[in-house]
Amino acid sequence: MSGSQRSIVTLEVEWDAGPFWVSVGGSISDNYLPHEVTEVVPLSAELVAAIEKWDGRYQAAFNRDLPQDSGMQDPADRELFDAEGLELARRARRELPPEFAVRHTTPDGRTSWVE
Repeated sequence: MSGSQRSIVTLEVEWDAGPFWVSVGGSISDNYLPHEVTEVVPLSAELVAAIEKWDGRYQAAFNRDLPQDSGMQDPADRELFDAEGLELARRARRELPPEFAVRHTTPDGRTSWVE
């Protein structure tokens, strides 16, 4: 799928960043926190709150003293987290108009387009 002319919403967690990355009409993606994203993307307050909670679980796993030890240590927890993120991206796809493309990227960098 090519999203070069469409606006792209990527749901992706990163330490100390918002979970929303938005590219409008092929521009470079900008990062948005949950309280900012509805200024550029028409998502429901309910979905934004669910994504904020999901992102908060990831942010809580950050160890500032030993960043290399950050993250979810249990593989089952990581798998569940990734599945929840994909389901949230699917919900975003259902809410957004057709001019938006939606992607989900896992913390280990696997990206998938959401139909």
